[in-house]
Amino acid sequence: MSDKDGQPTGQRSHPATYELAPLREADFTTREPAARQALEDRMNLYFGTKLEMFPFTEGEDTPNWFHAFYEATIEERFPDDQDLRNLIGDYRAWFTRTLWTYVVLKRIYAGLLMAWIALAVFAAPWAPQVKANPWISLALAIAWLVAGVGVYVLTSFLTLTYGYTQRVHVQSADLSRVIVQRTRDLQNIYKELKAKIDLDETEYGDDGELWGEESARLIRLLMWIAKRVEYIEKFIQTEMWRVRRQRLWADFGGAGLTIALAMVAAALVIWTPTPVALRGPAFANVPLGSLGIKLITAVAYVFIAICSFRFWRTPNDLARTQLSTDSWIRFGNLDLDNVIGEQVRRDKARLVEYRTLNRSLGAPAHRH
Repeated sequence: MSDKDGQPTGQRSHPATYELAPLREADFTTREPAARQALEDRMNLYFGTKLEMFPFTEGEDTPNWFHAFYEATIEERFPDDQDLRNLIGDYRAWFTRTLWTYVVLKRIYAGLLMAWIALAVFAAPWAPQVKANPWISLALAIAWLVAGVGVYVLTSFLTLTYGYTQRVHVQSADLSRVIVQRTRDLQNIYKELKAKIDLDETEYGDDGELWGEESARLIRLLMWIAKRVEYIEKFIQTEMWRVRRQRLWADFGGAGLTIALAMVAAALVIWTPTPVALRGPAFANVPLGSLGIKLITAVAYVFIAICSFRFWRTPNDLARTQLSTDSWIRFGNLDLDNVIGEQVRRDKARLVEYRTLNRSLGAPAHRH
């Protein structure tokens, strides 16, 4: 079950390699009475549980988030897939933590670049040696700035952004692998049960009553397994909605940090007293003067902050592209409605064949 915020219980602080125990066909086709009854009880959690139409209580202050009671409903009906849901919840929580870490680190890197620029403008460590020629001092400052921007691009874009997307790729591929494993296991069992409905004719022979009961049980199992796949999809959809919501909050948080960083840095530049290196004779004939240099620096700060937010963002559909859902078995792949319809059609056709055969032999047709 989940807590009030929909957080999976027993969640790991950080996901390692995802692992799931494989499903066995023998667990679904067993003839052992206790095992069969346990399976029937689990199926009844879906087929026999009524949906809570009023998911709130009189004494509560605020209702639960929709995703919280929706996921709790899924967990109540399909406890067998709780292990997979825990892994999906781990992935969502890891994705959110990693995204916020990336957002904060980008602003830290931008702040370091701004500090680097401040060194070029205010510290001017080379100024005492070149006081006689301010143009050389300006050229060195510009070179310092270019070097800082180059280091920033390499660290922020190539190292930070590329490293972040690579971690998401690896973690997404690992989660996708276990989703494929579980859904393929369910699909394989689904196919075996579908074939077993007709194959049981040789086992039950003329005992139509037992064969009918077993066929009804297998049809119910088919429907239940298909619904397990469907509700795995619905759980993933809910978790990915939560990822997108967290991405929206990360955008707001990143924008707020960007504005605050740009305003504070620009204000510090504008209101910081002009250093001796910029007031001395070395800069007496420099165009724009010290105030102009400070204004250009402040504009550069704002530009860096905007670029860090606007142009080096991760895409909204990063999780979608990295999870490779094309390889998953989906509820639609099982073709449940046509499978049941085809089974009914075959049974009716077989019944007509038996009646026709009995008439040709002069025997009365059996009533079913």
